[in-house]
Amino acid sequence: MADKHAETWDFWLNRLSPAFIEIVLSEPLQSPEGLCDFLGEPDEENLALLEEHCTQLAFPEYPVSQEPPGIRWFAGPDALLRDDGRMVLSVRARTEQALDRVGPARNAPSPGKPRP
Repeated sequence: MADKHAETWDFWLNRLSPAFIEIVLSEPLQSPEGLCDFLGEPDEENLALLEEHCTQLAFPEYPVSQEPPGIRWFAGPDALLRDDGRMVLSVRARTEQALDRVGPARNAPSPGKPRP
């Protein structure tokens, strides 16, 4: 290329890096094996508990092209949680105990996956 600056990653980093982070974080939540669950639509109380007891990851709420609420990520004790626009919560845990700590919403059936 004639413009050597155009060959650098500078123009891609503000879009590409978040996309890679999204892939890495989302992949474990979709695992057919492991300690994953779909928690359904959170109410205001559950959202307040999530924000109080878990740490929001230092990752911007996205997509940035739309107004909030967007997708947010949280880490709790041995758990990764994804809040999709205050409409759906998903979780991946390291242990059954951590999955149980997520809350009573876990007792609801997950789409396509009956509860034991």
